[in-house]
Amino acid sequence: MSDPWSSIEIPASTAANARRADMEHPHDFFWALDTEGHCLFVLEYPKEISISDKKPHLNGIKVIDYASSESSRKKLILSLRQNEHREVFYRLCTDVLEATQNCIDSTSALHVMLRRTWRWHQLLRGERDGRLSPEAQKGLIGEIDCLASIALVHFNPSEALSFWEGPSGSPKDFVIGKTCVEVKARLGSAQPFISITSEHQLDLGRFNDLFLYVLDLSPAARSDEGSFTLNDYVDRTWNLIHSRDPRSVEIFEEKLLALGYQSEDDYSDQYWIRLDSHVYQVHEKFPCIIDSSLPPSVTHVSYRIDLGSIRDYKIELSRLEDRIIGKGSDR
Repeated sequence: MSDPWSSIEIPASTAANARRADMEHPHDFFWALDTEGHCLFVLEYPKEISISDKKPHLNGIKVIDYASSESSRKKLILSLRQNEHREVFYRLCTDVLEATQNCIDSTSALHVMLRRTWRWHQLLRGERDGRLSPEAQKGLIGEIDCLASIALVHFNPSEALSFWEGPSGSPKDFVIGKTCVEVKARLGSAQPFISITSEHQLDLGRFNDLFLYVLDLSPAARSDEGSFTLNDYVDRTWNLIHSRDPRSVEIFEEKLLALGYQSEDDYSDQYWIRLDSHVYQVHEKFPCIIDSSLPPSVTHVSYRIDLGSIRDYKIELSRLEDRIIGKGSDR
């Protein structure tokens, strides 16, 4: 059936009219219409289960976690807000149905549903702008480098990928308990500074520790020893994750997709060399602009930090590693 919502009446007063999506499916999925005629795709699950996964923000689709005090069941709802995307929305829903067919419990089904929705994020937000720019490539290489060089060294792939929050729009690239890491990639000595793109990036807020992981890169020729493309760097990390936990590869791919990377894009015209990495610890005396220091009417602040001016905050990588695995002091 190419449009399961066509046989459902718009409810006059109740929250939604629904019918089961697949009578043989092991989980409780429903096609539904709300009082405004919006197409819904619903997963009902036990109330004691909580969702820890971040919910994607899609163009034309709302992701709603709904609970009622009158019911022992909760609902994860995908609500289509733009009817012109109805066909694509249907394809997303059937993809979720197929992907959750073998999930052993509702918790697994919820995780898969959200991961599949992340995978469709790029498609549902509209046409892509094309390949990532050199600046965006540099930023993605920086985050992947931090993932591979630190998170995947100390944690299993599933844990390491759950800490990588940059693709979901978080102001912090990695959040590990009460410790967070902001990643910056720069063109070696040609850029003696790093760019901070908001007043939230270096704001400690609720965290105990905040570190800057700065990766130095240099444009290179294909013939240069140690040179690589973005595709090479992604493939290398994909293989590392796959060798340790093949199931986590899907999560890695979804995070890449959320950042605009698609494996079919060719980046062979841009080679890079990894030069070095540096770690800085951010605390109350660190020179930065944070939200609490600004007037209420001033937002979306961008600025640069001269790396020469923060030499006193530079630390060994081992101190960052000690913090994320629960060792060491705050300074």
